[in-house]
Amino acid sequence: MNMQASQLVLNIVNKNELFIAYMPFIKNGGLFIAAKQPFQLGEKVTFTLNLWCLTSPVIITGTVAWITPLQAQGERPAGIGVQFMQECAKEIKKTIEKQLAEFLPSEQLSNTL
Repeated sequence: MNMQASQLVLNIVNKNELFIAYMPFIKNGGLFIAAKQPFQLGEKVTFTLNLWCLTSPVIITGTVAWITPLQAQGERPAGIGVQFMQECAKEIKKTIEKQLAEFLPSEQLSNTL
């Protein structure tokens, strides 16, 4: 997972990374993106998602629903949780949950809970 320039890019190379980033408890689903620059709750963001299981990147627009600040407890990475907006939500959420079927629900820790 990484961020390049001012454009947010989320590279997920396997199911474990996807599980750690996915936020199923958010309506429509969402993903955690490590980022050090400041964001505001409710801010609209667009990011590129590269998933190992897809043939091409997906551009996703969402809203900031979670913020983990720098130096958060538990050594969690700083970043934002982006809630998927309606249009892309159904297909990308379906793809993610299909990949994570064996993990959900799980007691394993993620980057948010």
